[in-house]
Amino acid sequence: MRRYAISTSDAGGRLPDPPRIDLDRLPDIRRISFRLARYPEPRRIAVGAEVVNLTAAGEVVVEFAEEPPVRALAPAVWVGDVRLTEFYHVDVGAFVFIAPEPDVLEKGAPVHIGWAGSGEGAPVPTEFRFEGFA
Repeated sequence: MRRYAISTSDAGGRLPDPPRIDLDRLPDIRRISFRLARYPEPRRIAVGAEVVNLTAAGEVVVEFAEEPPVRALAPAVWVGDVRLTEFYHVDVGAFVFIAPEPDVLEKGAPVHIGWAGSGEGAPVPTEFRFEGFA
């Protein structure tokens, strides 16, 4: 027979619901910058169905106003029609998206953000445009 402790301090009321998080919304963007990077050790990333070792790439640095919500899908960046899904996390709300073929990005192209993966919603436009890599 199991024994259970009964607390006399329980008022019998329902606990408040936890705050609701909108998992579809990405936080506002503080800043986006573009840079060329050289990697001292090759960086393995997926490009389509292939895994490649990069020694250099373009990088799109995105600083969100806060950390995006944790969910099964990761954030992604679109520069024009090019979707960038490979990234590394550098600080709270700061991500560096890797452009393995920096020459395919068109100068002046609009930058959008959204969620990577199947079933993602439409990318959300930002006020930023691709300025080229510094």
